[in-house]
Amino acid sequence: MRAVPTVAVAFVLSVSSAAAQAVAMQLGGEYFRWQEFFLEERLLEETGPRFFLELQGDRTLSSTWILRASGRVYGGEVSYDGQTDSDQPLPVGTDVGYFGLRGEVNLLGLGGGRWLGPLLGVGVDWWQRDLQDSTTYDGAIPVRVSGYLEEYTIAYGRLGVASRGESLRLSAGAKYPFFTDERVLGLTLRPKGRLSYFFSAEYGQKRGVGIYYDSYRFDQSDPDGGYVQPESHQDTVGIYAHFQF
Repeated sequence: MRAVPTVAVAFVLSVSSAAAQAVAMQLGGEYFRWQEFFLEERLLEETGPRFFLELQGDRTLSSTWILRASGRVYGGEVSYDGQTDSDQPLPVGTDVGYFGLRGEVNLLGLGGGRWLGPLLGVGVDWWQRDLQDSTTYDGAIPVRVSGYLEEYTIAYGRLGVASRGESLRLSAGAKYPFFTDERVLGLTLRPKGRLSYFFSAEYGQKRGVGIYYDSYRFDQSDPDGGYVQPESHQDTVGIYAHFQF
């Protein structure tokens, strides 16, 4: 496991536990979708459930600003529907295992009892994508397809608005991946980040439920060793239980 995401998550967890005035836990699941495209043609799609545990801490910094730090661990197994990388591609179906860590720090302009305010944030997201071996067919001839392990490290910024009522909390805005590092088969690829979007709604006080949408968008990377990472889209829709301590 690489040091950068581990340190990032450890930092936000320490803020959440040691400096926070309010600490909360979120436990839930999400529907995950990953797609890759070349010249607007979809090359593959991965879909399925993932699950997560997140710790979150808030601390009031001033009459205007609240600091919110969170650390999340997530994972699951999803279905892969794609094709071989060859002159005459063959359809491939297999499973993909995901394991990831995410650390995030946000400033919310909700101090002093404000109902609506700006949201400014940064985060680091790291995950491993483990494609399993599979078998496809060229006519009646079985063809063995080897899986591989892929590793992403992403740093991103967030800008949006947040609201805080007695029981209802909302946030929405845009995020931009300003650094992407992809390690696969001895190669280092750098897909170019594009503007993507997020939304969340949470209901309840000490105990509650929430829903959210989150996303990433990447343009095609520059080549390394003759290989590129195609244009990629990630979308997640989740639901969770919220517990404040």
